[in-house]
Amino acid sequence: MIPIGVFVSGELADKYSLLLIGAVLFLLLIVCANVANLLFARAASRQKEIAVRLALGASRLRIIRQLLTESVLLAFAGACFGLLLAQLGIGIIRYYMPPEVERFLPMWKHIRLEADAFWYTVAIAVFAGLISGLAPAFQTSGTDIHEELKEGGRGSTESRAGQRLRSIFVIAEVASALILLVGAGLMSKGVHALLVANQNVDPRQILTMSISLPNSKYNTPQQRASFLRQTLERFSKLPSVKSAAVATNMPFGFYENDDTIFIQGQPVQPGQYLPADIETVNAGYFSVMNIPLREGRLLAETDGADQPPVAVVSESFAQHYFHGEDPIGKFIRRGTKDSNSAWIRIVGVVGDIRYNILGSKEPPAMYLPYQQSPDRFCSMAIRTEGDPTTFAAAVRSQIESVDPDQPVTQITTLQKAISNALLGLSYVAVELNVMGIMALVLASGGVYGVMAYSVTERTHEIGVRVALGAQRRDVLRLLLTRGLAMTLGGLLIGLPISWVLARFLAGIFFGVSATDLTTFSSVAFLMCFIALLACWIPARRAMSVDPMVALRYE
Repeated sequence: MIPIGVFVSGELADKYSLLLIGAVLFLLLIVCANVANLLFARAASRQKEIAVRLALGASRLRIIRQLLTESVLLAFAGACFGLLLAQLGIGIIRYYMPPEVERFLPMWKHIRLEADAFWYTVAIAVFAGLISGLAPAFQTSGTDIHEELKEGGRGSTESRAGQRLRSIFVIAEVASALILLVGAGLMSKGVHALLVANQNVDPRQILTMSISLPNSKYNTPQQRASFLRQTLERFSKLPSVKSAAVATNMPFGFYENDDTIFIQGQPVQPGQYLPADIETVNAGYFSVMNIPLREGRLLAETDGADQPPVAVVSESFAQHYFHGEDPIGKFIRRGTKDSNSAWIRIVGVVGDIRYNILGSKEPPAMYLPYQQSPDRFCSMAIRTEGDPTTFAAAVRSQIESVDPDQPVTQITTLQKAISNALLGLSYVAVELNVMGIMALVLASGGVYGVMAYSVTERTHEIGVRVALGAQRRDVLRLLLTRGLAMTLGGLLIGLPISWVLARFLAGIFFGVSATDLTTFSSVAFLMCFIALLACWIPARRAMSVDPMVALRYE
């Protein structure tokens, strides 16, 4: 698993990690349930052997210990095979690692399977073996000796309690698979929503770069504003450049400048804070980002340091804080009510674009002119008519002409920058989809295994039913009903848990809804279809049972 913390902040990495760990645990539970069902089937065929051992004096504890030892050894063998695949997989992934991912992982070439990972896997294998074998061991060790040793007794017949436990395991598998698939579907929709969130910006035609002005040379706002103004003028004179911009942060950038604000004339309750995303930009920023003017005017180059402070706010800012009132001419200031910062007059309202990757909601935006509060750390951008990447050398040259010692980093298109910003989230979505598909396959295999064993166990009963006049479709309906009942039981348990998961995801990811009926219904329908197919295959075999063969003396 790639350490996703390299892509994102620590808090976000923790949430990603918890999400992936939870998905892996669900997948492990499905595997344990599948193995337990297989051990139940194997134990049913060994009931006579166990009865003989008990009759010869073996204690129930000894039988349980033997069966648990077998399940743990089975799990340990699987762990060894898994470690071998992991070692091979690390080599393959390391060899084919995409460059855009590898640059976030400077030590990726040195990653290896260490002793801690080995012992962790062994511990998980022992735990999984115990969990998988516990129920079959207790069920089998309670075999009725007298019933099993009767002449003609059917040693392969499973008790009703064993059948119920097998059904419960299948229900748990279906519920876990449903939860994983819902989570994967919601995450995929969230990533897609982020990719199209700023569609009107058209990031393919924008070249961006990062600037960090050193304090030793630009220690005053006037010096910083002068450098940025000269650079913007030179950018604008480049051929095929439509407009140039400077901003503290670009859409989906890693630099956040959230702050609290106070609105003149609006009462504030104790402990109440009004958040806002403060962006320091130039007048051309709105043209570069295709942000439309809704009301008032945009920022202008004449809004200098010697002019009264002004700001342009987004539509969501106006709706959220002014509740339908006209915000033009209203005054706000940064900080709380007791702040000594200058009052800022709102001169315009512009359209919304999204800046943050996380959160279903983000603070509304407020734009300040860069001449009045220039920052040392900023991003610059140009909108071009042709391929933006062909302007990289020209951009560097223009910056060197203003200051030969000024470095410029991360020159790339805005579309590429957005893709890099979403890399960690996309990776998590892919991993969840892979685990969801694996869970679906395992759950359908569990349903199939239970139904196939049920057909084998009930061959005699099916033969009697057919001999007494039952139609083939009646046999088919009987088996399909049981399989669908287990599936519906899993859906009834999994859907509420999936809703809780959806609420969690909706709180931290944009574009995820806790009431996404499309995702919930499509996943539930897919589970029912796969389960029906898994039931239909052994049911067809049951329809072909020959009554004469089934009724032979066993």
